[in-house]
Amino acid sequence: MKSIRYETHLKNMRTLPFVFKDDYVDGEHLNFQNVHNELEIIFFYKGEGLVFLDNKKYGISSPSFCIVNPNTIHLIESDNGVNFMFLIIQNNFAKICGIDYSNIVFSPIFCDSFLAYLFRQLRSELTSTTEHCGAMARSIVLHILVHLARTHTQESVQKIKD
Repeated sequence: MKSIRYETHLKNMRTLPFVFKDDYVDGEHLNFQNVHNELEIIFFYKGEGLVFLDNKKYGISSPSFCIVNPNTIHLIESDNGVNFMFLIIQNNFAKICGIDYSNIVFSPIFCDSFLAYLFRQLRSELTSTTEHCGAMARSIVLHILVHLARTHTQESVQKIKD
């Protein structure tokens, strides 16, 4: 049985309200089951593999996206290798910007060339030393959130009334 790790990214979230990293998984560099209370967007840009979201398994191949809703146990596996970028967004950042995704159900796996473009722009901005790069990065993350909410949602979660 694989262990589950609760991810924290406090060091990376001190200056920006999100974590953005480039990573890969293959037969030798294994991923682990993890869970956190923020929305995570994963862009698979090279290779193929499997994504496990709670009790569901999805085959992924590049280029594609996976949305990991908050508090979802998730794992990425690949025998031949898969490269990906992931973006974990602090809940307060989205709410302050007017996007409360607690009542939104996102499509778990999809392809989107515009979103791929935004991810590449975000990576470029975060590796630059240009003036105001942090502000531009926040702007790109907001654009990503709005684009997701407008184009990749399923039916909203219905709250049960007492």
